Formats: sequence, structure tokens, C-alpha cells
Amino acid sequence: MKLFSGVANIGFGLLVGAFAWLSLYTYLVGNKEKVDRYEALFTQGISVVATLDSTYEETHFKIKGIEVNLYKMGYKFMVDSVNYRGSSYFDHPDSIPAQYVEIMYLKSDPTINEANVEKELIFAREQIESDDSLNLGIGSVVVSILLLFIGIRKVKRGLSPVREYAPVKDL
Repeated sequence: MKLFSGVANIGFGLLVGAFAWLSLYTYLVGNKEKVDRYEALFTQGISVVATLDSTYEETHFKIKGIEVNLYKMGYKFMVDSVNYRGSSYFDHPDSIPAQYVEIMYLKSDPTINEANVEKELIFAREQIESDDSLNLGIGSVVVSILLLFIGIRKVKRGLSPVREYAPVKDL
């Protein structure tokens, strides 16, 4: 039983370690890449009208106890006779435009496109200034190390032979 418990701890420790790596990567690299991408769209982007899909995907979640609903809607547009796709998020179904939305894309790479460039740029800059990903990453590293240490110890104990001692005879 200790062997199974140890392996489970090691597995969970590796999973938490992967989450820690993702959080630290987001803090150190990912947020900067987002800001660079949105700044490029904001300064060099070309505006075009895209056609919205006829359906949207609804997502519900809670942030600090507050219910949040997001509505994701895909769009498509054409550049030089090539179709490209993207998606945009809306706060409420009523805020979704009827059929078209103005988007910006990079002439050098139309796969980089966004409907709400200014809004996304502001959000990405706020993420850079936030230490949430760093704190989450550091905390996850600590938890991961503890889980791995405990798991390895349990595996070692589970693999070690059980020693039986003969009773000592009274002299």
C-alpha cells in the first residue's frame, strides 16, 4: 500500500511541477509575448471586416465568488484569396454584433488577428504588472518538491524488505 501511495504522490508531484513550470513560464515569457503581439497589432495591424459564425460557445466560471459568463464567437476573413479564422469573446449575448466584426491582423502573418486589440493590450499589460503567476509558480514548486520527497520516501519504504526478528529467549 505504501508503494502505491508513494507512486501516486510522485505522479501528483510531477503534475504540480508541470503546473509550476507553466505558471513561471507565463510570468517570465508568456505575458511579454502577448504584449508584443498586441502592440504589433495595434501599431501595424490592418483593419478588415470579418464575418461572425452563427453560433457562440458559452462559458461559466467564478472568480473570487463572482459568477462570470463569457461568450466565444468565431469569425472568418479573407486576405489575398486565403481564408483565416479567429475568435472573440463577449460579455453578454446582446453585445455580440449581428453578422460582422472589425478585426485587425498583421500583414506579415494574418493568422495573428484580434477583434478587441486595445482591450486585450490593456489586459496583457496588467498581467505583466501582476505577480500572481510568479506567486502561484513559487508555491507550486514548493508543493511539488514536498510531494516528490514524500512519494520517494514512501516508495523506498514500500520496496524495503520487512525484517522479522526471532523472539529473544530468556536465559
